[in-house]
Amino acid sequence: MKIAFLQVRKNSCTDGAESLCWGMHRAGHGCSVIGSDIGGIPEIIMDTENGFLVPETDPESLSEWIVQIFSDKGIMEKFRMNKFIHIRESFSWEKISNNFSNVFD
Repeated sequence: MKIAFLQVRKNSCTDGAESLCWGMHRAGHGCSVIGSDIGGIPEIIMDTENGFLVPETDPESLSEWIVQIFSDKGIMEKFRMNKFIHIRESFSWEKISNNFSNVFD
């Protein structure tokens, strides 16, 4: 049973790790995601490809994107598919280990 299909995250913290974990967790559950364009959130949310990014201090943009998601069910499916692809390609253990080893090369 799916409880939520949209989660909005206004993050005033620039801690990339917390934001990254939040975005991956929501995306992994198939939620449409709207997040602030700060911290690690833009590493997960590719604006208009797999979610929406809004300026941290712009509630009007936030409300417009919320209405858009509820108005266009096709966009939710597009985001869901693109999120899984982005996470698989960018955050697999193979990709992470390669990026980590490149730090020492």
